Amino acid sequence: MIYGYSMIGINPPFPALPVGFASATRKLSLVKGDLFAQCFYLEDNETKLCFITLDSLGVSHDIQSAFEQIVHNVLGYDVTLILSSSHTHYAPSLANAMGFVFADADYVRFVCDRLHIMLSKLNLREHPLIITHHTSTNSEIGRSRLSHLGDEFVTLSVISFYHQNTRLGHWVVYNCHPTILPEDSLYLSSDYIGVFMEEMKRSYPNEFTMFFQGAAGDISTRFTRKEKSYEEVIRMGRLLKKAVDTVLESSLKKSELRLTYKHHSIPLSHQFKSIQSLSIPEGISDKEKREFEQGAKMIENLANHPEHLLPEASIEEVCFGPVTLFFQPFELFSSYQKYTNKQKIIIGYSQGIGSYVTELQPKFPSYESLMETISSANKKQLIRIFKPSSTRRKADTQ
Repeated sequence: MIYGYSMIGINPPFPALPVGFASATRKLSLVKGDLFAQCFYLEDNETKLCFITLDSLGVSHDIQSAFEQIVHNVLGYDVTLILSSSHTHYAPSLANAMGFVFADADYVRFVCDRLHIMLSKLNLREHPLIITHHTSTNSEIGRSRLSHLGDEFVTLSVISFYHQNTRLGHWVVYNCHPTILPEDSLYLSSDYIGVFMEEMKRSYPNEFTMFFQGAAGDISTRFTRKEKSYEEVIRMGRLLKKAVDTVLESSLKKSELRLTYKHHSIPLSHQFKSIQSLSIPEGISDKEKREFEQGAKMIENLANHPEHLLPEASIEEVCFGPVTLFFQPFELFSSYQKYTNKQKIIIGYSQGIGSYVTELQPKFPSYESLMETISSANKKQLIRIFKPSSTRRKADTQ
């Protein structure tokens, strides 16, 4: 097994506009919670994968194509890029998406330069690798922000990599929107994820940590944060670190890393909803009312920019032997994890940036269901990919 890790800062050296909220209109220079790019390279026989994570809202396919060219130029044209974003709402734009998010051309060029440097510094080694993995529920940081959904699919997964008895680093997957800071924050930020990464580096200085955002479409800190402030960012980041510490202190089964990879592609059928078509219940909160109003405007913007819609969804299925990961582009509701098991992990905001994907048959209207554009048939195709192979056939009838 050939492997390597590298990271680099991507704080913009110029004022830039954070793009997670439509209300953000002010370019910012101050950063609290640094933005980073990270890379982990794995090669086994003919399979060559370059995993890159970015502290960004998401990366659209047109920008990812530029990043792929850099990977090919530095590492070779037979290397597959699997690109993921933390989904922080307080970073400059690397996407043309959702009808109101447009890429910051200067920042795209800057990140391209930084990725080239990061990949050029990748130190490759060749050793057999061993992994441990653990998945559990954890609703200390994130909870479902929709009252009719529960917290049973707020999950923390930790994969640790070893060479013999030396622990090299970790992949941490947690599904919770990084939206603790106020919408009108005066600084760019990686939110709770940045604090978590700092705490991990402090406790494990010789080990790398990569964070991946899970199926977080309905999960946020709305009901767990005390306020929207950087103090809460720190508290939540430390809570996540404490949860990971508990996993790392436990005795877990070690298995040989055996790398396999499969690409799935789903042609997407899009349709727009109107707020008039939804049966919005009486008695919803003022915040929910504002979200519906904002969603109606955003859908109108998206209809005016059909080029922002994904024509197809790329899902990358990566198996490490005892655990399989699915990298997919959507703001997927956490309940899609019921179609998997503890040996399968769903990662969102990867290989493009897609719409919300609510339950297969939503029981109640929500801002997220208003923003959703893909069809029920597309949802069933996703489920078939996620399901363990012995049960995939059943998805067609559900």
